[in-house]
Amino acid sequence: MTEGLRPPPEGLLLIAARERQDESGHSVAHKTALSAAILKKLGYPPSKLGPLSETYWRSVVGGFAWVGKKKVKATPYARAVARYAYALGVTAEELTAAGRADAADLLRLIQTEVAREEKERRDLDAARRASGNPARVEERWLLLEPLLRQAPVGLDAYERDDLRDRVDGLLTKSAQWQAPQDSDQDPDSAAPPARSAKPAKSAKSAKSAKPARSKAAKTVKKESRSPRNR
Repeated sequence: MTEGLRPPPEGLLLIAARERQDESGHSVAHKTALSAAILKKLGYPPSKLGPLSETYWRSVVGGFAWVGKKKVKATPYARAVARYAYALGVTAEELTAAGRADAADLLRLIQTEVAREEKERRDLDAARRASGNPARVEERWLLLEPLLRQAPVGLDAYERDDLRDRVDGLLTKSAQWQAPQDSDQDPDSAAPPARSAKPAKSAKSAKSAKPARSKAAKTVKKESRSPRNR
């Protein structure tokens, strides 16, 4: 029976956050991938490592699980709640107030690790700029970052998803992104072209030439035995 199933407090909290941000299911799922990698790095590998699906979202915020063909009440996993909270900007304090201190602790770990990685990246960028010789990647990122931040402004959730899919498609299918090592390979390190066909032909020619030499030798030997040469 499914009567009486109501979203738990943490589910209502996540639903409200998603509505405030007008986030589509695809967008939310995309954002959960980062936190999955961080949890795995910290020793808390989630059961679902990839982006969380819209179906999974409904079960988490609804506080239910499927048993056969029936929905039964179930407490969402702390790791799933923390990942959705991070994706939607829900705070650890809000999760604690909703009765999910376990998810709040994981959310703090995710936020701390993200902040640490961001600080390392900023420190590295600052060191490159201070050296007066920024890397090529950094130079191009300085050109791209403002464009990427400005691109989704004014678009609704579905338009943002469409734009993101186009960018993902470009990065996935473009030859320049797909195999940069081919075009950037050092010519001196490239292997010479295979010449297996030529040696095979030479060997065949040598083989066919051998009987020819033997025949000539026999002719000379026969002539040397001729009465005229005695």
